[in-house]
Amino acid sequence: MQASAIRPLVEFFPIAKTPSKQGASWVLFAADGSHLYFEGLRKELDSSRGVYIFFDSRGQAIYTGKARKQSLWKEMNLAYNRERGEIQKIKRVNHPKRNQTYQTSEEKTRQITDSVVPLHELATYFSAYHVTDGMIAELEAMLVRSFANDLLNKRMERFRQQRTKAVLGRSTAAAPKTGARVKEASAAHAESKRSKILEMIGRAKGATLSEIMNATDWQAQSVHVFISKERRKHDLKIEYTKTEAGDWVYRIKNGTIMT
Repeated sequence: MQASAIRPLVEFFPIAKTPSKQGASWVLFAADGSHLYFEGLRKELDSSRGVYIFFDSRGQAIYTGKARKQSLWKEMNLAYNRERGEIQKIKRVNHPKRNQTYQTSEEKTRQITDSVVPLHELATYFSAYHVTDGMIAELEAMLVRSFANDLLNKRMERFRQQRTKAVLGRSTAAAPKTGARVKEASAAHAESKRSKILEMIGRAKGATLSEIMNATDWQAQSVHVFISKERRKHDLKIEYTKTEAGDWVYRIKNGTIMT
């Protein structure tokens, strides 16, 4: 059992940045059946859950994530294309892309500024590990917290999954809550998640299913049910679309949130 709890699938695999079938995003490497090793690795990643790490060209770890609710292959490709705001940026100069005459520095000053970039412009290698379901969140948290100054992770993960259950168990045994307090805490928690989801899908670009799942720790079916109920209950006009990577995107039309 211990031998299979954490199993390396591939380590420091060189990324072969490849356009997706529709050409709207990038995949880590092509797996079209023409390369036996690539095809076998794709199938292994597609059938596994666990944690993964992206590295830059020097072998420096720059991002780690978990795939607990969907396959490593799907989650890694989503992360590879995801824009992550101010947390993921480098210094660059914006040069003209259109066909125009070159100008010297005396004629045109071009400043070096911060540029937000997706992971596919930074990552050169990746490692992936199959991890037993109960350990995935804890292992990702350990990696993020151990290399907090190197990894580009936006959120500082906590050791919470199993530890929270243990703490709650001890608290309940020591001082059990009344039924009214339990209901009150449960209602407040549910309202907090409701507000968070409505805020996310009320943005101009909406929110993907994976983003909502990560923010709420809900399964995909729970998210679908919640959004359907909110749509009917408050007469919300919610758009359902899909990304090239196959992830659902929810967006409230005109950004109008009914509370």
